[in-house]
Amino acid sequence: MGVIDLIARRAASILRVRPCGLCSDFDGTLSRIVPSANQARIEPSIRDVLESLTGQIDVIAIITGRSIDDVRRRVGLDGLVYIGNHGLERWEHGVYQVDPDALDWVPRIQKIAEELASRFSSPAVEVELKALSLSVHFRRTDDPAAVEQQLLGALEPLAKQHRLRLTRGRMVIELRPPIDRNKGTALADLIERRGLRAVVFLGDDRTDVDAMQMLASLRAAGRIEAMSIGVRSDEAPSELVEVADALVDGVEGVAALLEHLRRLL
Repeated sequence: MGVIDLIARRAASILRVRPCGLCSDFDGTLSRIVPSANQARIEPSIRDVLESLTGQIDVIAIITGRSIDDVRRRVGLDGLVYIGNHGLERWEHGVYQVDPDALDWVPRIQKIAEELASRFSSPAVEVELKALSLSVHFRRTDDPAAVEQQLLGALEPLAKQHRLRLTRGRMVIELRPPIDRNKGTALADLIERRGLRAVVFLGDDRTDVDAMQMLASLRAAGRIEAMSIGVRSDEAPSELVEVADALVDGVEGVAALLEHLRRLL
């Protein structure tokens, strides 16, 4: 019996506890990491599996740093729950909701995006405005480590000046409103609203660690059956490896895991 099969069997046993939820990050988990954020697409085989599982799992949710409009367009499945901007917005059953406190920060985030676009004019540095937050991608630069330090030198003072929250991910730096929202609080809110008794979560980056830590806390308190699955890569943060209950290799591993899960359920 292979490792993927063992992980799938454990996940399937958790998802047989109802009501249950299968929750996942998008970039680096359901979609391969690509040079430009705009090139990201869900793996076709993963999309097919998620579509087939919507009738077998009570809630399938994508929890992402992308905006909801963006990720919904890239996934194309209306039967899912979409939680965007690290929990600041949600789309479910055709109803869109946004944290009203986040809207107050939109003008200054737009202003910063315009300033950054003019200061970093290289096509290798991509300033992505996501309405409620912004991301600066530098994967395509010749020396990402050096560029990251340059960007931090510019972004840290701006974040402090405008009281925004700065976070880092895989070749990306983000500025968000200073609101107590992350993938962990978003997942906890989903569990509460839907009365979930079991959850399997997949993710690959630092921001996904928040969700995994939240699940571990809820599981330790006896409130839920849960499993966190980390997506291993050369860029995976050490925290992910430490907190995940199991690891699969890359998006290919996710695709194989979900296919095994479909057969088991």
